[in-house]
Amino acid sequence: MMSNSKKQSSKQNNKNNNTVKKDNNKKNNKSTSNVKNKKDLERTGKIDLVFDDDRLEKTELLDVSFIDDSTNSKEENSKKKIELLSLEDEKLFKTNSNIKNIFIISFISLLAFVLGFSVSALVINSKVEVKTKVEKELTFKNDENIVFVGDSLFAGYNVEDSFKGRHVVNSGISGNKTTDILDNIEERIYRYNPSTVFLLIGTNDFIDDELTKEDTVLNIGKIIDEIKENRPYAKINVISLLPVNNTDDEKILASMIANRNNKEIIEINSGVKVLCDEKKVTFINMFSLLTDEDGNLKINYTTEGLHLTEEGYSVITNELMKYLGDNK
Repeated sequence: MMSNSKKQSSKQNNKNNNTVKKDNNKKNNKSTSNVKNKKDLERTGKIDLVFDDDRLEKTELLDVSFIDDSTNSKEENSKKKIELLSLEDEKLFKTNSNIKNIFIISFISLLAFVLGFSVSALVINSKVEVKTKVEKELTFKNDENIVFVGDSLFAGYNVEDSFKGRHVVNSGISGNKTTDILDNIEERIYRYNPSTVFLLIGTNDFIDDELTKEDTVLNIGKIIDEIKENRPYAKINVISLLPVNNTDDEKILASMIANRNNKEIIEINSGVKVLCDEKKVTFINMFSLLTDEDGNLKINYTTEGLHLTEEGYSVITNELMKYLGDNK
């Protein structure tokens, strides 16, 4: 049997051995824990310092995440400041850009206005200059363009011999009515670029059942308006409808007179006179110059009661000369 002293010695040794094992286990566990916690912190980015001091057994690994947080916070704050600065810069840039754009647009608008005004003024001046040239050109040419437009009463008028030394155009066509002049006014008047127009039309409207006395007056007014609009420099002279002779004289042809009568001719002439006054054109009362004491066309002025003899045309020529002045 083992002695008591040996037993006690053996127990003491076992106790010491157990203490050593416990210390070693603690150290191993501590090391393992440190390694594990270190890896975790490294993975999370929160490890800067590791303490293996025995005095920190209960806090085997110092958590220094607050250091990283403050650093990260500073970095984040810096980033935020940078971002804010960037935003402010961007706003400033946009603001400056907007100001520049507004300035540029304003400058361009002002320039466009000035240039537009200048161009407009230039165009207006050019138009005035061109118009002045045209006026002079037309005045020069128009001095020689006297147009006689109407029906057979002008068609049978020898204007070349009656107005020698002047540039005259006979634009009379037998059978024409007021509507015919309106329908073909370009060929009958405009093409000659007249300085003076003598209009004698309306007697043939009597033989058109669709035309009334009022229509005749209105159509003469339309002819005046057309000439004024398209040849504004032309002087317009409207000759009254001429009288007829429907007596029993042997030279009178009743068929030629048809339904024409001096009473209605006078009514039409009165309306045309008022119209000419309103439109500020010249009305020439040729009716009274060609009638006898009974109010009929003088027998020696007519060939058959409607058309004129040379003597009758001489009366007309002498009267129209008054409206031409000394221009030749």
